[in-house]
Amino acid sequence: MKRKLFGRGQKGFTLVELLVVIPIMAVVVAGATAGLIQVLHSRDASSRMVALRQVQTAGYWVSTDGLQADSVTLTAGDFPLTLVWTDPYNDEMHTVTYTVTGLSGNQELERHAVVVDISTGATISDTTLTVASQLTQATCQQQVSAEGQVSLIFFAEARVRQETESRTYDIKPRSLSL
Repeated sequence: MKRKLFGRGQKGFTLVELLVVIPIMAVVVAGATAGLIQVLHSRDASSRMVALRQVQTAGYWVSTDGLQADSVTLTAGDFPLTLVWTDPYNDEMHTVTYTVTGLSGNQELERHAVVVDISTGATISDTTLTVASQLTQATCQQQVSAEGQVSLIFFAEARVRQETESRTYDIKPRSLSL
């Protein structure tokens, strides 16, 4: 007794069709997987770039103001940091104060700048801006070298998602020495 496995009206895939479709599906799945991995890596890279930009921007502002300072005041050896200098070209006194605000792990570095006309005592400008956010740590300490050169050691660390970036800046104000 012979059994017939397939009848003439039955539907299905032939072996040739399966041998063609399976490699094509493998290529499609591999491409989709590679695309997903790329998206995940680009998100991590983007987070790292945001964290790096926050740290670099904080370092830029503190360094730019710190290089010009005639006097430096650190309360309790850390923030707030107050930098004062006189602009010799237009008789203006600049007072810039940096403070760290916010909760630990999500802090902001704020810059409050006041410019006063020395001859009249009038305030020319009074501005406050946030120079960096998403900081997990920001510190500033004053050091004096053996030669009497004063420097500011500014450290900033930012974290965005799981990516952390940190930098240390050694700022030597042009007119400070002991």
